[in-house]
Amino acid sequence: MPGDPSPNFTQSSPARLRGPAVRELERAYDALARGDIASAARTAFDFSKDAPTNPHPWIILGGAALTTRKGGEATAFFREAERHGANLPLVHEGLAKAALLDANPVQALRSAETAFSLGSEDAGLLHIFVDLMSIFGRQAQIAEIAGNALRAVADPELCLAAGYALVDADEFRAAVEWFEEAWRLAPETPSTRLAHLAALVLSNDLTAADAFYRAEEAAGRQTDAMVALHMRTLRETGRHDAALRLVDSHPFTDANAFAQAQGVAANIHQDRGDADATETAYREAVLVTGAPGKVAKAFGTFLFREGRFAEGVPFYAQRFDGPTRAMTPETNAAPENLEARERIFLRAEQGVGDQLALLSLLAWTPLDAARQQIFFVAEPRFDALLAGNTAGVSVLSRERFQATVAHVDKRELVYLGDLTRYLDGVETPFAGPEPLIVPDARRVAELRSRYRGYCPGRIFGVAWHSANPLGHLRGIALERLLAEIPKGALVINLQYGQHDAEIEAARATRPDLRFITDESVDQMTDLAGFAAQLAAIDTVLSIDNTTVHMCGALKHPDTHVLIPAGSECMWYWGRAGDTDRFYGCLKLHRHASPQDWTASLASLRAAL
Repeated sequence: MPGDPSPNFTQSSPARLRGPAVRELERAYDALARGDIASAARTAFDFSKDAPTNPHPWIILGGAALTTRKGGEATAFFREAERHGANLPLVHEGLAKAALLDANPVQALRSAETAFSLGSEDAGLLHIFVDLMSIFGRQAQIAEIAGNALRAVADPELCLAAGYALVDADEFRAAVEWFEEAWRLAPETPSTRLAHLAALVLSNDLTAADAFYRAEEAAGRQTDAMVALHMRTLRETGRHDAALRLVDSHPFTDANAFAQAQGVAANIHQDRGDADATETAYREAVLVTGAPGKVAKAFGTFLFREGRFAEGVPFYAQRFDGPTRAMTPETNAAPENLEARERIFLRAEQGVGDQLALLSLLAWTPLDAARQQIFFVAEPRFDALLAGNTAGVSVLSRERFQATVAHVDKRELVYLGDLTRYLDGVETPFAGPEPLIVPDARRVAELRSRYRGYCPGRIFGVAWHSANPLGHLRGIALERLLAEIPKGALVINLQYGQHDAEIEAARATRPDLRFITDESVDQMTDLAGFAAQLAAIDTVLSIDNTTVHMCGALKHPDTHVLIPAGSECMWYWGRAGDTDRFYGCLKLHRHASPQDWTASLASLRAAL
């Protein structure tokens, strides 16, 4: 089990209590902190007889039980304390640790969340919490739930743990905050200096990242992990030869860092169009070093893009660590298991676009919504989006799932990405013949009528930016995209986030266009509204981001996608061709080489 459930009451004394008798409780807390369990328990027991509705003696007795590793007794004491002091963080800290001793991680996580909502600052519980959130695939919520506690405890190792968990969840901007906080707290330790370099790279501050690495190198402090990160800087600034020389010349001793560096080398080989060298780099990273995780996942998706699905599945399956895989094995997605279950819980992973794409694979699985319950465990914003979906999927929020998972047969759990095993042998398009998403017809009609009121001509929608750390390799300047739109058209801003300055500059280059940002639709939080907005638009122009997957799931009739070349070409689109093999409805316009928009824009211009 993760973490150490030992009690830690040294930070929380009953200072809120008053009166002579309270001194006895204070002595009991002090005895518990010193490890004098007998004295602490005896004093607390005597106090409980005189004041049975005071929660503190029960807390102390619970702490004593935790120290002796008696989870059941501890739970009973803390439950009694909860009856009389439900708002005390100590109560829920104790319940979380007792649940962990009883091998009940679901209850442990639930109690930990309550403790942090009440202001807990227990460092030991934070370590347990970060581990459990990772196991349950909820890394993205770590900072939201426990951010205040992390700041209050000010432990650089905890900040690092939170940062790396957020990176695993692809929450890069949130990870940067905790990497920088760790470095601020302990700027001279190797782990936090590495975290600072990672924060610079993830923030795309590549000039600063280069300078920091050079300073570490000059001081003889660069580590294998720093070398792997510096390779990213070299690659993203076009210094490919230097990056490849570095991976060949550096004497790596850290297998994981070597695997990461080879993963960067594989990206460079993809950018150069050398599939053989790409495969060699990946195989050396994954097979020789035995390193699972992101590099294994990247190799799997490379093979998917090559159309080698059966070969890619075993590597893609290694994207999770051991404890996470133990809870939801890849074999749960096998047809014999899916056919035997009365219900299946599909666990969300990756971003919104990936989830829509992978949900579309349900058409090729043995699952049958007519005889089985199919739950999609995801964020609440999917609930309205998938209302009436053609796959027969019911959305179950992660919070509700967590409350019931203890009663779920482990064989009923399937990671969404594990459905990729059904790609092998399926004719393109991979997505089912029907739209996955059924937008709200009333809202579609209302939006389309409103947009027609602005301009009676053709309605265009545009998205041009990606917030991913590598998004600058696939994003395009808005004014370049607007240059391809016919005169006098209405243009709807589909881009999430604030881009006011860029929009105003682009407007100045095309004063003949009517450019609208519809404040009634939030593309991040209101996914159902976003789907209705897309359905109300005639033609969508976008880079490869969530917008195009939403259009694919809608079977939008006129969506044009600018597809980057090299490693930034996602596996969904294959290596070549202008036909969308995944959804069967998107029009693809490919770069001839990485970051060269000439060919893709010329193709788009001809299509429009």
